[in-house]
Amino acid sequence: MNSGAVQGLSESINPPTHEEGFLRSIRHSNEVFSVFKTHAMGTKMAERLIGEDGKLRSFEEWRKAVAPIARHQVGSWLRTEYDTAVIRAHQAADWLEFEANKDIFPNLQWMPTTSVSPESSHQVFWSKPVILPVDDPFWKEHRPGDRWNCKCSLDATDADVQRLDPQERKEAAKPEHQAQRGLEGNPAYKGLITDKHPYYPESCSKCPFYSSKGIKGWVRKHLSNRVKDCHNCPYVDKVIHETSAKPPLSETYTEVEGYEGKIYVSPHHLKTELDENIRVAKILTEVLGEKVYLLPYVDPSDKDAKSRRAILHPPGVVERKNPDYLIGGRLFDAKVMKDKPEILDAEQQKGKLHNKISAAKEQATHFAIEIPSNYDMKVVTAYVNNYLERSSKERIIVIIHKGKAHVFETKKGKP
Repeated sequence: MNSGAVQGLSESINPPTHEEGFLRSIRHSNEVFSVFKTHAMGTKMAERLIGEDGKLRSFEEWRKAVAPIARHQVGSWLRTEYDTAVIRAHQAADWLEFEANKDIFPNLQWMPTTSVSPESSHQVFWSKPVILPVDDPFWKEHRPGDRWNCKCSLDATDADVQRLDPQERKEAAKPEHQAQRGLEGNPAYKGLITDKHPYYPESCSKCPFYSSKGIKGWVRKHLSNRVKDCHNCPYVDKVIHETSAKPPLSETYTEVEGYEGKIYVSPHHLKTELDENIRVAKILTEVLGEKVYLLPYVDPSDKDAKSRRAILHPPGVVERKNPDYLIGGRLFDAKVMKDKPEILDAEQQKGKLHNKISAAKEQATHFAIEIPSNYDMKVVTAYVNNYLERSSKERIIVIIHKGKAHVFETKKGKP
């Protein structure tokens, strides 16, 4: 889904590379969809462990029994999901452009499908064609991309408004012209796939991820009127976090002796930084309570860097950058400031620390900085707290001083 979204965004009128919030919401909606799809597929496969005779199937029998599910979910239907993600990501990006330019082109025209074998579900809209203002409520109910694999589109125009007549509105209200489940609403605001898709639960009480510990939890899950909002749910986010905590090809990583199950090293980690980064990782795994993965180094000058990065790096790594760690699903970079005999005043200490933080920020959102033993922790603490107060993102900064780790975090709620 994310690959399809990237492809769709690249094909849009004006790819919104500067719209960080928009891009983050698109990625998150895809992650939520993937979590529920994986659970649904796993549940269906688990149901086939027992044969019609009520006995446990052997592995070979079970593999044959689940083959149709696998072929559908990761074969033909996966292609449909990918193609739809491309189309809806493209349209989501275009919509931002339509809104930005509606003072010049106030209306949108429903353009004909480009499909070689078009279905009739949208013909009533593009055959007229419908031409309506960008802000018209019609676009909340009907729009290209609200049917799987739809190949219609919208075009900004200053042409006169052209609405459906009463007979056409009656035709448009029929079920075959309505959005299919999961494709309702504007993808720029609802995500590429909405939580009305069949993979999603009907309500929170039927959600496999909604925790219900104890009597109060059971009552909260089964008897409360909690409104379902899967794309903004802490229980779903927790599952996403847990599944994103490992990097690609983590099975190729080796464990650090004495820290088995805590620190893992990629065979492609930069050798010149290996010992130092392992030393820092030992401190980080203890203070953060998370597994630490030392990530691969991909030479930006390598002609195959882009393809290698896609294979080796976890999502979120910026092109041409090489963060040192993946910790609890978060990308971290480490910088070490060597001990030196000179004594620096407070402003000099802050200046040196600022330079290291700036360098680390180029690689990752979160970072660990080891400072010289003769630095004043009161000065450092004040500087880091002030830095985080001004930060536009949620960050974790670990300051290591005289072998002790001090953890600083932004206040919750930042984007």
